[in-house]
Amino acid sequence: EYKVRHWKALVRGWEKIEKEFEKDLRSWFYDQRSHVLRLVFHEEKQADPEWQQWIEDLLSGELDENYWISQNLVLSKVAEKHFIGAMEFSGVQLIGLFQDLGIEMAPDWSIYNTAAVKMLQQRVNEGKLATITQTMQRKIRGALRDGIEGGWSEQQMGDAIRDVYNAAGNRAKTIARTELGGVISDSREAGFVDVGVKKQMWVSARDGRVRTFGVPEGNTTYNHLIDGQVRAIGEAFDTGGSPALTRPNMPGGEAGDVINCRCIVIPVLEE
Repeated sequence: EYKVRHWKALVRGWEKIEKEFEKDLRSWFYDQRSHVLRLVFHEEKQADPEWQQWIEDLLSGELDENYWISQNLVLSKVAEKHFIGAMEFSGVQLIGLFQDLGIEMAPDWSIYNTAAVKMLQQRVNEGKLATITQTMQRKIRGALRDGIEGGWSEQQMGDAIRDVYNAAGNRAKTIARTELGGVISDSREAGFVDVGVKKQMWVSARDGRVRTFGVPEGNTTYNHLIDGQVRAIGEAFDTGGSPALTRPNMPGGEAGDVINCRCIVIPVLEE
């Protein structure tokens, strides 16, 4: 079936970009962890009888709001590189899709001449990236304050910091997949609109990892209730969430509807 072949071809390229983004995310977490641990366990301060006061000073000094702002800028640059890669990949995929379906487009058609560029920048500047940094800031500050209030040893403090970053590293794949899925979905919608596509069909993965909307535990066999639904561009599908999604990985969609989503939409031609 054509839509399945197209989905599989797209996901192969998607996963390649995803792996590179995941690798860079893990590096971002690791570098941040190393920096925090170096500050907390500065050799001159470990022997200080007022070591806990040193931790307090860190929270208002080298680990203050400005540090986390700088970390968010680093993350944004890392993400933007991979977002651009996902957008460009989507553009190539769309050209092939339009040609296969006989959809007319300009000879020099490019994804760069669509709304995809603006949508990408919105994800970089106004999307979920900032919440990743905010989460790390909250958890590290929480761990350090818990250590101060609990009179933790240096070993306990270090273990708590490492636990925070180990958990964060385990989320890198999910973050990469979800964020890149959003860029790909944005780019496809921008491409559809640019060439005059009016309707689209929801296409999901046919495997055991597909969720049924409203069923948090997911499925052991393929059962995606909205697969094959057709809607006008911008019209909501029956996802059951609030808001209902007008496309996969729609900004503002419920976490359960967008996290790890590998669905796409394909054009439906007018009769």
